[in-house]
Amino acid sequence: MESWFSSFKNERVHGDRFGIRDEMKAMEFEYIEVFYNRKQSHSTLGYQSSVQFMQDWISTQSMKNRKHETYLLEDEKRAREVT
Repeated sequence: MESWFSSFKNERVHGDRFGIRDEMKAMEFEYIEVFYNRKQSHSTLGYQSSVQFMQDWISTQSMKNRKHETYLLEDEKRAREVT
């Protein structure tokens, strides 16, 4: 957690002055939601961005579902052939 705050301060806050709290909150939101969560690689996700990790996971799930559906259709076809 400390390294996150260090990165946040060095990449976004260092040297900036904010006139009002809402300006700072908007900059925090932009950093977290646009840069950090979408583009920054995360060690817990195999050094992928969270967006890339989710895209890969969804793709994997889709392939698993297609394989499962194919298996069910083939199983149903075999069952009809036996009867």
